[in-house]
Amino acid sequence: MEAFKTSALADALKAIGLDPQDVSRKSKLFALAAKILKGARDEGPRTESEVVNRDEERGGGEAGPLMAFVVPGRIEIVGKHTDYCGGSSLLCATSRGICMLVAERKDSVVRIFSTKYDKNPVIFNLDKRPYPEAPSNGHWSNYPITTLTRLAENFPGKKGFDVALASDLPGAAGMSSSSAVVCSVFLAFDAVNKDISNAHAQRTHTHIKKMREFKENLPTEGDLYEYLGCIENGSTKNNLKGNKGVGTFGGSEDHTAIIASRKDSLILCSYRPTILHSVIKFPNDLEFVVGVSGVEAAKTGDAMKLFNDQALRASQAASLLGAPCLSMAWENHQKSLRGDGKKTSIGYEDKELDQSLKLILDTLERKWNIQQHKSRDLLPLESLKSRVSHFVIENYKIVPAMAKAFRNRDLKALAKFSALSQEMAETTLRNQVKATAALAKLACKHGAIGASAFGAGFGGSVWALVDRKNTEKFMNEWREDYLSIFPENSSRASFFSFQPQDGGGLLGSEMLQMAELIKL
Repeated sequence: MEAFKTSALADALKAIGLDPQDVSRKSKLFALAAKILKGARDEGPRTESEVVNRDEERGGGEAGPLMAFVVPGRIEIVGKHTDYCGGSSLLCATSRGICMLVAERKDSVVRIFSTKYDKNPVIFNLDKRPYPEAPSNGHWSNYPITTLTRLAENFPGKKGFDVALASDLPGAAGMSSSSAVVCSVFLAFDAVNKDISNAHAQRTHTHIKKMREFKENLPTEGDLYEYLGCIENGSTKNNLKGNKGVGTFGGSEDHTAIIASRKDSLILCSYRPTILHSVIKFPNDLEFVVGVSGVEAAKTGDAMKLFNDQALRASQAASLLGAPCLSMAWENHQKSLRGDGKKTSIGYEDKELDQSLKLILDTLERKWNIQQHKSRDLLPLESLKSRVSHFVIENYKIVPAMAKAFRNRDLKALAKFSALSQEMAETTLRNQVKATAALAKLACKHGAIGASAFGAGFGGSVWALVDRKNTEKFMNEWREDYLSIFPENSSRASFFSFQPQDGGGLLGSEMLQMAELIKL
């Protein structure tokens, strides 16, 4: 693995804007990924029934060009639980993520190795039904198997590949580590099932796929991000039939951020449909510091139920208001108030927003009173009203205000509205735990411009916005203070700083020579 100390890898990582520390860390991850792929070639298949004969496996798996990808995690600055409601969010990609090596095979077998989890790979034959059953929620292979099953069903007859995944992204920390796996498997599938010589000659943010099936069903970039979300939630997208998914009822925010993010920028997106509205330059003198609480926010078991309950509350409230999602319920309500049929803007004055919110909550209460004796599944009225209140304030007040504040480098506004987002999460959305609430408060105590929890909630992480000159001092003080209050989280908590990075994609064309470098 000495080849991974050469300049080719370092230059490719530097070219996507990583700092020396990140370049060193990811070089080591790629070395681990290369080692596991080389070991797989040397040792044979470690097989399930799909790959039985060693000689056949070696023939089928003869390596083509080795492709290297970096697929980041994401930070949701504001826009908590808005995507599946048809709302908006402000996003960026982190410097932490998945390092992935992909080798094309001649057969239809996919083998996915993880340097972090099981010694044996996920083995999946794209052409052999019935497909393997995804394991129970909580096992890492649930996500790659669910993704491969959906891709094989929607795009049959494609080539297989070997993949090694190595990650420095904290798991169950609210940075979409599971969605990053979905995106990674998709990028590998896409890369080996087209002429890669032109489409993958250089790293790109996103591009419309060339397959006929993609052109017909996923005509825009937004459609692609929605499809990746549908892989997780199991929904059908156009003519691409869905299945059970992984068990969560989320939207496409994570996948949009992971693929579409831009270096040194924030992206403002809305959903249902997914649209990237603007790219906002991130102030060069500022930096994000992430505090991982050490309280896992895994979307499994009780945590999955808590996450899905948020979506259920939103869906039931929208249904009572006669709409498929809360954004359409709000839009219809606003049109009825104005009587002109015109679409509203996303930003409102405080008085206007408060009046409109009171009226839609009154409407919700009337509809609930009518239905309460007809449906045994109706959720409590106050639960539905608080869910609508959170969505309206987060989506129509906080998100546009934060986007404007970043554009204008308005530090007072950044402090005000990030604090409001955190307060609403604690008191109205109620998806915070003591550790994340404390992290946000402690960040401001130690001089952060603003701070807020992000992700699904019920654990996870908090971002803090700081002056770059003070990053190290701030991070050390923040960590020390937090762990003095929550010493039980010391083995799982972590802290790191970054400026916004590019979305996931292939490293530069020099990386296509990696197969020769590591002699696979």
